[in-house]
Amino acid sequence: MENVSQRKRRLVSWLMVLLISIVLRVALLDVLPGNGALNQDEAFAGYEAWSLLNYGIDAEGYSFPVYFVAWGSGMNVLESYLMMPLIRLMDLTNIAIRLPSAVLGIITVIFFYLFARKDKNDEDGKFSFLCFLFMAIVPWNVMSSRWALESNLLPVFLLLGCFFIIKGIDNSKFFIPAAIFYGMALYAYSAAWIVMPFLIVAELLYLLIFEKIKIDKYLVLSLLILVILALPLMLFVLINCGYINSITFIGMTIPKMPYFRGNEVNLDNILHNLSEFKDIVLLQSDGIAHNSTSVGIYYKISTPFFIVGIIVTIIGIIKGEKNITRILVLMQFLCACILGALIDCNVNRINIVHIPVIYFICIGLYHTLCFFYRRKYYQILTFVILAAYVILFVFFVQDYICNYNNTFAENFGEGLRECVDFAKENVEDGSIYVMDASYANILVYMKYPTDEYVEEVEWEDENAAFRNIIEVGEIKFTDFTNEKSYSSDIYICRKSNESALNYMVEKGLEIKQFGYYVVGYRE
Repeated sequence: MENVSQRKRRLVSWLMVLLISIVLRVALLDVLPGNGALNQDEAFAGYEAWSLLNYGIDAEGYSFPVYFVAWGSGMNVLESYLMMPLIRLMDLTNIAIRLPSAVLGIITVIFFYLFARKDKNDEDGKFSFLCFLFMAIVPWNVMSSRWALESNLLPVFLLLGCFFIIKGIDNSKFFIPAAIFYGMALYAYSAAWIVMPFLIVAELLYLLIFEKIKIDKYLVLSLLILVILALPLMLFVLINCGYINSITFIGMTIPKMPYFRGNEVNLDNILHNLSEFKDIVLLQSDGIAHNSTSVGIYYKISTPFFIVGIIVTIIGIIKGEKNITRILVLMQFLCACILGALIDCNVNRINIVHIPVIYFICIGLYHTLCFFYRRKYYQILTFVILAAYVILFVFFVQDYICNYNNTFAENFGEGLRECVDFAKENVEDGSIYVMDASYANILVYMKYPTDEYVEEVEWEDENAAFRNIIEVGEIKFTDFTNEKSYSSDIYICRKSNESALNYMVEKGLEIKQFGYYVVGYRE
């Protein structure tokens, strides 16, 4: 048994890791990443939340939909609904938009630790603490927690669901929160719809066959809750496959999409998809600048430990070990492999794989250290591994603050907000012409009234998967170099757009630069 001193040291260590987790995910959240710029997806999620809160409709005019039309082919709703209380308190600010992701990132760290505490190999608490520490500093979770991409919520809700499934083995009442979290996961990311039924059925069959659980009223109630939560999305699929019409029920809308992504699953591209999946899991990159870091999304030295963790887990299962946490994690990993074969992968689209990969890394690390315990070079090996991760962590923080932040700022438009503010203050009877910018960002930065937007918006192709606006009110999204210039018009474009800059110079406009954008106007 631990003495008082040991318990105090363990508590202090736990609190220190928790503090590190909070600082990494919350510090300077409004400006980092992007120097104040928002990614177009997080901007649209924020605008949808603000619209529902203030107008009772989304940007398509629907009341509280189960899936947003957004760009045309849709966007998941859970992130926006979680933003709404914060937007009520803080207005439509970067903090209000990003804080749900940051808080859920911290919750991921805590419940990853609690989940690992259920592992049969965690009798002394060392394995779970290793999991706690690793998740606190792993680049993937830090980066995904600091911007509000709605699909990034899936892993935490799957983790919560899996944790309460294990808790339900001892007390079946916990199947109820498991069902709720699995149900919420469906609203976090639609790609999970493909594999989640298989995951849930596999988990329940395993637990029933090996008599870990029995069918009782709480299990039946939990399944009923899960079906009720999933039902609107089942109807959504039927509506968008053309079987039934759009439904509005007690203020909730199940919409018909202008473009339905049912064709994104392509069996002809399985080998290509698996190659992308392999690059993400083993090489830790998808080639997209704002999804990657120079040290890897799990730290590149972790790949051998991931392989060791997979091998140790499979050998344990073959030997008949009933380590339920590892079996459930392996099930989720296999579902991730299936999904990875069916869809075009990047770090965000295949986010179902990240927690299983990190868990296997921790298993590999733990068993590697256990194997060398009491051997001649154990202390040297432990020091080398610890030093390597500390160095990589320092490099990651430095890379994130500098290179990653600058890349994010450039890709997603640092300075656009200031250009929009300038245009709002100075436009009178003219138009605001915008090039090189997402209309979602413009809507957020202007806080464009949603009822007016729904009435005024004009599309290039209303049924496209990713629709482009021609104009809404006085804002025109067009190549203004072909337009006649009026004295009251204001022009916004990227500073790298030479043809637009030349147009401004030729028309004798004053040019003011903000970050990567410029605004042209007449005094």
